[in-house]
Amino acid sequence: MDIGPETDARGLDFLTGEPVEGESLALRLARGPLFPEQALQYAIQIGDILSRAHGRRQVHGAVSPETIAVTDSGARLLRATGAARYRAPEQIAGAAPDARSDIFAYGALLYEMATGRAPLAGEAGSLDPPALTDGTPFGAAIQGVMAACLQKDPERRRQRMQNVVTELKLAGRVLPQLAAARRRGAAKRPRRLANAAWGVAAVILASTIVAAALYFRETPASAVFRFEVQPPEHAAYPSPPAISPDGRYLTFSAVGPAGKRMLWLRPLDALDAAPIAGTEGAFAPFWSPDSRAVGFFADRAMKKVAIAGGAVENICATAAMTGGGAWNRDGTIVFAPSLSDGLYRVAATGGTPQPVVRLNPKESELSAMWPQFLPDQRHILYFLLTGTAATTGIYAAGWDGAERRFLFASETNAVYSGIAGRDPSGKGYLLYVRGSELVGQPFHASRLSPAGEPVVLADRVGAIRSLSLAPVSVSNNAILAYQSAGTPTHQLVWLDRAGTPIGIASEPGEWGPPRISPDGERAAAARLEPGGEYAALRIVDSGGNSTPFAPVPYREGTPVWSGDGSRIAFMGDPQGTFDIFAANAAGGGNPELLYKSESAKYVTDWSRDGRYILFSSFGQDTQADVWAYSVAEGRAAPVVQTVAWEGYATLSPDGKWLAFVSRESGSEEVYVQAFAPGGGTPRRWHLSVAGGGQMHWNGDGSELFYITAGGSMMLVAIHAAGDELTFDAPQALFQTRPIPQTWNFFDVSRDGRRFVMSLPLEWSNAPITVLTNWTERVR
Repeated sequence: MDIGPETDARGLDFLTGEPVEGESLALRLARGPLFPEQALQYAIQIGDILSRAHGRRQVHGAVSPETIAVTDSGARLLRATGAARYRAPEQIAGAAPDARSDIFAYGALLYEMATGRAPLAGEAGSLDPPALTDGTPFGAAIQGVMAACLQKDPERRRQRMQNVVTELKLAGRVLPQLAAARRRGAAKRPRRLANAAWGVAAVILASTIVAAALYFRETPASAVFRFEVQPPEHAAYPSPPAISPDGRYLTFSAVGPAGKRMLWLRPLDALDAAPIAGTEGAFAPFWSPDSRAVGFFADRAMKKVAIAGGAVENICATAAMTGGGAWNRDGTIVFAPSLSDGLYRVAATGGTPQPVVRLNPKESELSAMWPQFLPDQRHILYFLLTGTAATTGIYAAGWDGAERRFLFASETNAVYSGIAGRDPSGKGYLLYVRGSELVGQPFHASRLSPAGEPVVLADRVGAIRSLSLAPVSVSNNAILAYQSAGTPTHQLVWLDRAGTPIGIASEPGEWGPPRISPDGERAAAARLEPGGEYAALRIVDSGGNSTPFAPVPYREGTPVWSGDGSRIAFMGDPQGTFDIFAANAAGGGNPELLYKSESAKYVTDWSRDGRYILFSSFGQDTQADVWAYSVAEGRAAPVVQTVAWEGYATLSPDGKWLAFVSRESGSEEVYVQAFAPGGGTPRRWHLSVAGGGQMHWNGDGSELFYITAGGSMMLVAIHAAGDELTFDAPQALFQTRPIPQTWNFFDVSRDGRRFVMSLPLEWSNAPITVLTNWTERVR
């Protein structure tokens, strides 16, 4: 029976719903076995369709020859009608199908196309699929793929269709040879020729894999190859790669099946990556110069592990978030121990770190990260984040910190590729990301100076913006590895006092400042809605669920809770100005307009006694001022008003002390003064060091928290006695990853033990692209 342009589900494309004209694969198989190049071509096409569907969280649930159409343009997957004979064991047991069910059915389909016979004999038989034999040469060659797809236990089965397709595409490289062989001998013994062609496929596929293993010994120096390394089975969100200096290995961190991020090792002459034992929590790996060991960061320490096996060794202590490391031939490691410090050096065997590059606060230097040794092993390349775009970028210095030199402005770090040292002039390249492009900047390593105009090497790469990191790595023999960065967004995350994530508070999205309810069980925050036209308030619970708060057709945000948790005040923009509204926290009913004026307003706090709502008022003459709205009197007045910018005001729990941010010094700093809604100019105290903002008090007023532009969570102990205020020096609690030129919004529970924070979410499941002899492309 042909598949015509009928409108029933049997003739509709699975992904698009469009009518499909062609012949069902079941009818085609009934006329005899497929030639190997046909079977392989159909398998890859069907696998690609399933891979795209699974990426959209679509499940077919009934893959079989009856649901596949063979058309002039290749194989098409049709929408299912009724039960299929390739149902997975869990489906037969009554479970709903998922992507792994499709992979089981795909394995059975592949078996039938490769052998000419169905592997299953009805539903009961599908619980015990027969073992593949080596009676068919091609079947033996891809036995591992099919056997992995046909595992009865879904947890042991192949988990990603994309990985299956990648392995089959290795065999796809031999399709032209197979077709040519069939055409040359089509007139003689066609049945025997078909079997011979399967044998050719097996031999060439095996040769392809062996050739990859011998590449580094036998491939000409000028050969250029590009291929992709898919995320490992049972793993997700791989980090940017680090390729070994000899070009034989890739390492990266990825979230494993137990939900923990750890290091994985992938030899480039192998098809799979394997986890490295003992590296739970690892990130930012870097290689020893002999390619025998990997350094990394985990559990507030820098560590190392030999790739041949052995115990993980601690080198020295670090902060929770660090900015990478580099290992030279003398056994010295230069590293960034945090995202708000300079660079240090330490012996790879361990010891006390010594400073190499110190930050200069007077020049608004925020962080030095991602060091790399240049070929002379006496100079380092690194990224310096400052308060201005003009001075943020790539720097070079002696490995002892001397000869510091600004090279050029950049939004990411750069890595040096020295293979171009074949050039008598000693010119190499600095690889970095500009916008979404991977760029190569000609560079004289011996002169520490650029040597020409940048060259675009690849598009749609992007950067890990919160780390100013280019997802790029280069070996000493011109093998380039890079990964496309994920689309930057944010996620609300619950953290403990050490900065350790303890729960997801929301789905990904562009979230505004969150505020925790007085009972600590919920939080309110605004999220930019689809289309980006307006933001709407939502209530998130401790389990990660969010629900709309007050569905209104205009922009709203900056929520604050009343002291008893019964109401939420927020800013809304129904008529082109942000005014102050309030609504019941339980939902229901229309929001009440509390205060309206011509100036835009940004709500920042609601006093515990319910008397005052604090907000920033933005005017033309004074930039921004701190105002207080009297709930009882229904009027507002300024409480901090100078020619400088002031905002983010918050009241102590007893209503006596006002913390706010001022830019009177030229940068945002935290100040505290007595709260005087009736006027006057109280004495003020300067609490922050090197900038800060977004202050929040704990429940009894003994602690004030703020965050820096570099993402450090700071704590100031407050001691108030009468009209006098004393305080301890600010203490860093933990480090977060901010996106440059933005702040990580946060709030803290009344007991000061739990935080909710809007953190960047930038990891992706994109494959790692490997390009050999990349400099040949430039030439």
